[in-house]
Amino acid sequence: MNLKKLNLASNEIKNEGAKGLAKNRSWHELEELHLRNNQIGDDGARFLSANIEWKRLKNIYLGDNKLSNIPDVMRSVNEKYSKQLVDIRKNNPIQFEEEDYRKKAVQIIHEEFQKRIRTI
Repeated sequence: MNLKKLNLASNEIKNEGAKGLAKNRSWHELEELHLRNNQIGDDGARFLSANIEWKRLKNIYLGDNKLSNIPDVMRSVNEKYSKQLVDIRKNNPIQFEEEDYRKKAVQIIHEEFQKRIRTI
């Protein structure tokens, strides 16, 4: 299938729906996945990052969901997909105060960048 962009925003997908999407094995050309406003939590994001077929995925939009442990979710997704934009705006980070959350997110992005530079 030649599907390159898929917009499923505002469909109440939740974690179980994300788990179902993650089982997809036919979207080999998928480059962009929009999942904003779907009540997806940390588990749903981890399910999505476990998909091994989406090798061309460049952008995943997870804004306005129910992600709470943003640094762990970012690490999970970034470990799987290099060269990827992960949009996580308007979520509910409960593990960190806002400033701590930003510092931790920047730290994780920096660590991932350093790992990739070493492999070049």
